[in-house]
Amino acid sequence: MTDQPPEDQLIGRARELERVADALAAGRPVLIVGEPGVGKTALARAGARAADPPRIWEGGGIATLDWMSYLPFRRALGLPLPDGDASVIADFVADHADGGVFIVDDLQWVDRDTVTATLLLADRVPVVAITRPLPRGDDIRTLLVEAGWGVLELAPLDEQDAAQLATAHNPRLARADARSVARRAGGNPLLVQGLAHARGDTTELALALRARLADLPAEARAALHRIAILERPAPLDLPPGTSTTSSTWASSPRLTKACRSATH
Repeated sequence: MTDQPPEDQLIGRARELERVADALAAGRPVLIVGEPGVGKTALARAGARAADPPRIWEGGGIATLDWMSYLPFRRALGLPLPDGDASVIADFVADHADGGVFIVDDLQWVDRDTVTATLLLADRVPVVAITRPLPRGDDIRTLLVEAGWGVLELAPLDEQDAAQLATAHNPRLARADARSVARRAGGNPLLVQGLAHARGDTTELALALRARLADLPAEARAALHRIAILERPAPLDLPPGTSTTSSTWASSPRLTKACRSATH
């Protein structure tokens, strides 16, 4: 069973919540796609609860274990799985689901057999799957769409909703400060929460930023690494021997593009 996340996590998600809940209640599988920290898992859990099943099962892939077939089902059921192909696994999971809803998280970190089992499971059990907009995730999305799954693109919150979320997490924030947090976070709920408590524990914020950086192209990561060292805008290709105290540096279009891709 899953733990219930804070309700304020779903500020600004009424339409998305209704769509997920309606699909699951009707037995239709749905895929939620969005960047790290945008609230995909919270939406999936809330949508599953709103569908009012007898039970909710949840398991997900792990980047370092993406070679391990059927890991989300092992994690969800807490049981050893039988030997067999994807159809055997799907039947076993469905038989143990007790009519519940199944959440398969981080589908971009699973192997092809797990994707196949997920597709087969959705024929017997309401399933909501979650993935990121990565090349590997896009391939999985294509397979699911071809199988008739619904797709929900979860965008960042607009500034008003993001500011409301910031205030919900830190009621002492002035209105202007809450809007500043919303803009700096780019509407990403997890970043909003972390920035709203910027003077407190920012562990989750650091993890969310690390995940977003890992998804960036190599050029963008290199650009941000250079900015972190230089602590100011700079051209990507500095001439040898250029002083790091030079006041003549200017932002380059390529660097600006990389920064924007990292922060939005």
